[in-house]
Amino acid sequence: MPSPHTAPRLGISLGSSTSIDAVSITTSETELVSAATPLGAARHRLLVCSTDNDWYLGPTGVLSSDGLLVEAKAWVELNGSDTWYGITASGTADVRVLEIAD
Repeated sequence: MPSPHTAPRLGISLGSSTSIDAVSITTSETELVSAATPLGAARHRLLVCSTDNDWYLGPTGVLSSDGLLVEAKAWVELNGSDTWYGITASGTADVRVLEIAD
């Protein structure tokens, strides 16, 4: 994973529509990106954690015991139109969600 000070190099270009949201993830399942977003079916998503707290990514029902670990200050790139959720084992993780429509 790149250092938190290294900008990710995405294999995408900015499309005609973009959206940036701030989401606070806690110990309760939190929706990060939705299949129902108005940006269309083809999307790229970049999730960037701006706090010093690890969090976990997964489908609905995600738990800290079975989600994909995303370390503090790390980023995740997602492609497609699925709905994704986040959860922490403790505390709060602040995540910026960038969505780009093709």
